[in-house]
Amino acid sequence: MPERHFRSTNPLYGPMAAKHAGHPVTGRNGFTLVELLIVVVIIGILAAVAVAKYRQVQRQTYRVTMEADLKVLATKQELHHQINLTYGTIADLEDFLASDGVTVVLNWLDVSGFAATATHAALEDFVCGYYVGDAPAGTTGPATAEGRTECG
Repeated sequence: MPERHFRSTNPLYGPMAAKHAGHPVTGRNGFTLVELLIVVVIIGILAAVAVAKYRQVQRQTYRVTMEADLKVLATKQELHHQINLTYGTIADLEDFLASDGVTVVLNWLDVSGFAATATHAALEDFVCGYYVGDAPAGTTGPATAEGRTECG
Protein backbone atom coordinates (compact mmCIF):
# COMPACT_ATOMS: atom_id res chain seq x y z
CA MET A 1 0.00 0.00 0.00
CA PRO A 2 1.35 3.39 -0.91
CA GLU A 3 2.38 5.74 1.86
CA ARG A 4 0.10 8.67 2.42
CA HIS A 5 1.48 12.12 3.08
CA PHE A 6 -0.66 14.77 4.54
CA ARG A 7 -0.11 18.28 5.82
CA SER A 8 -1.11 19.18 9.27
CA THR A 9 -2.66 22.56 9.97
CA ASN A 10 -1.40 22.38 13.53
CA PRO A 11 1.69 24.68 13.84
CA LEU A 12 3.31 22.29 16.31
CA TYR A 13 3.71 19.75 13.52
CA GLY A 14 4.95 20.40 10.05
CA PRO A 15 7.10 23.11 8.43
CA MET A 16 6.18 25.87 10.95
CA ALA A 17 7.07 23.81 14.01
CA ALA A 18 10.61 25.25 14.28
CA LYS A 19 9.28 28.80 14.25
CA HIS A 20 7.04 28.14 17.25
CA ALA A 21 9.44 25.95 19.19
CA GLY A 22 9.59 27.05 22.80
CA HIS A 23 6.77 29.58 22.43
CA PRO A 24 3.21 28.99 23.33
CA VAL A 25 0.94 29.12 20.36
CA THR A 26 -2.00 31.38 20.97
CA GLY A 27 -3.34 31.53 17.48
CA ARG A 28 -2.93 35.34 17.39
CA ASN A 29 -0.84 37.34 14.99
CA GLY A 30 0.16 40.93 15.82
CA PHE A 31 2.39 43.12 17.90
CA THR A 32 3.00 43.02 21.60
CA LEU A 33 2.19 45.95 23.84
CA VAL A 34 5.90 46.70 24.30
CA GLU A 35 6.46 46.87 20.54
CA LEU A 36 3.53 49.23 20.13
CA LEU A 37 4.76 51.45 22.98
CA ILE A 38 8.22 51.66 21.41
CA VAL A 39 6.69 52.77 18.11
CA VAL A 40 4.57 55.41 19.89
CA VAL A 41 7.64 56.74 21.75
CA ILE A 42 9.64 56.97 18.51
CA ILE A 43 6.80 58.82 16.78
CA GLY A 44 6.59 61.20 19.76
CA ILE A 45 10.31 61.96 19.58
CA LEU A 46 10.13 62.60 15.84
CA ALA A 47 7.12 64.89 16.32
CA ALA A 48 8.93 66.89 19.04
CA VAL A 49 11.95 67.39 16.78
CA ALA A 50 9.73 68.43 13.87
CA VAL A 51 7.78 70.95 15.98
CA ALA A 52 11.00 72.49 17.33
CA LYS A 53 12.41 72.85 13.82
CA TYR A 54 9.14 74.34 12.58
CA ARG A 55 9.17 76.98 15.33
CA GLN A 56 12.78 77.84 14.55
CA VAL A 57 11.98 78.33 10.86
CA GLN A 58 8.84 80.31 11.74
CA ARG A 59 10.86 82.65 14.01
CA GLN A 60 13.42 83.15 11.25
CA THR A 61 10.62 83.98 8.82
CA TYR A 62 9.25 86.65 11.17
CA ARG A 63 12.72 88.16 11.51
CA VAL A 64 13.26 88.28 7.73
CA THR A 65 9.83 89.88 7.31
CA MET A 66 10.69 92.63 9.82
CA GLU A 67 14.03 93.27 8.10
CA ALA A 68 12.33 93.45 4.70
CA ASP A 69 9.75 95.95 5.99
CA LEU A 70 12.53 98.18 7.33
CA LYS A 71 14.35 98.02 3.99
CA VAL A 72 11.16 98.96 2.13
CA LEU A 73 10.71 101.86 4.57
CA ALA A 74 14.29 102.99 3.92
CA THR A 75 13.76 102.87 0.15
CA LYS A 76 10.53 104.86 0.40
CA GLN A 77 12.25 107.36 2.72
CA GLU A 78 15.07 107.88 0.21
CA LEU A 79 12.56 108.45 -2.60
CA HIS A 80 10.67 110.93 -0.44
CA HIS A 81 13.94 112.68 0.47
CA GLN A 82 14.95 113.03 -3.18
CA ILE A 83 11.65 114.68 -4.07
CA ASN A 84 11.01 116.77 -0.93
CA LEU A 85 14.56 117.23 0.45
CA THR A 86 13.37 115.88 3.80
CA TYR A 87 12.45 112.52 5.27
CA GLY A 88 8.77 111.90 5.88
CA THR A 89 6.47 110.35 8.41
CA ILE A 90 5.02 106.95 7.64
CA ALA A 91 1.81 108.68 6.54
CA ASP A 92 3.86 110.79 4.08
CA LEU A 93 5.37 107.72 2.43
CA GLU A 94 3.30 106.67 -0.51
CA ASP A 95 1.94 103.12 -0.31
CA PHE A 96 4.07 101.99 2.65
CA LEU A 97 2.30 99.16 4.39
CA ALA A 98 3.95 96.90 6.94
CA SER A 99 3.48 93.13 6.63
CA ASP A 100 0.85 91.27 8.68
CA GLY A 101 1.84 91.17 12.34
CA VAL A 102 4.69 93.68 11.89
CA THR A 103 4.62 97.12 13.52
CA VAL A 104 7.05 99.71 12.15
CA VAL A 105 7.66 102.83 14.26
CA LEU A 106 9.62 105.95 13.32
CA ASN A 107 11.50 106.75 16.54
CA TRP A 108 13.32 109.79 15.20
CA LEU A 109 12.74 111.96 12.16
CA ASP A 110 14.75 114.94 10.98
CA VAL A 111 15.75 116.65 7.75
CA SER A 112 19.06 114.79 7.93
CA GLY A 113 17.83 111.30 8.76
CA PHE A 114 15.45 108.95 10.50
CA ALA A 115 15.47 105.97 12.85
CA ALA A 116 12.90 103.17 12.81
CA THR A 117 12.24 99.93 14.61
CA ALA A 118 10.08 96.95 13.70
CA THR A 119 8.46 94.39 15.98
CA HIS A 120 6.34 91.34 15.26
CA ALA A 121 3.28 90.35 17.25
CA ALA A 122 4.44 86.72 17.43
CA LEU A 123 7.91 87.56 18.82
CA GLU A 124 8.26 88.88 22.34
CA ASP A 125 11.29 90.99 23.24
CA PHE A 126 12.66 90.95 19.69
CA VAL A 127 13.24 94.16 17.74
CA CYS A 128 14.87 95.10 14.45
CA GLY A 129 16.26 98.58 13.88
CA TYR A 130 17.47 100.79 11.04
CA TYR A 131 18.70 104.37 10.88
CA VAL A 132 20.15 106.98 8.54
CA GLY A 133 21.92 110.12 9.71
CA ASP A 134 22.95 111.12 13.23
CA ALA A 135 20.18 109.42 15.13
CA PRO A 136 20.12 110.12 18.88
CA ALA A 137 21.02 107.27 21.22
CA GLY A 138 18.09 105.07 22.10
CA THR A 139 16.17 105.64 18.86
CA THR A 140 17.87 103.09 16.63
CA GLY A 141 16.91 99.90 18.44
CA PRO A 142 19.61 97.25 18.03
CA ALA A 143 21.04 98.91 14.89
CA THR A 144 24.66 99.98 15.43
CA ALA A 145 25.66 100.92 11.89
CA GLU A 146 23.98 103.50 9.67
CA GLY A 147 22.08 102.05 6.74
CA ARG A 148 22.15 98.49 8.07
CA THR A 149 19.23 96.53 9.49
CA GLU A 150 20.08 94.74 12.73
CA CYS A 151 17.93 92.66 15.02
CA GLY A 152 18.17 91.49 18.58
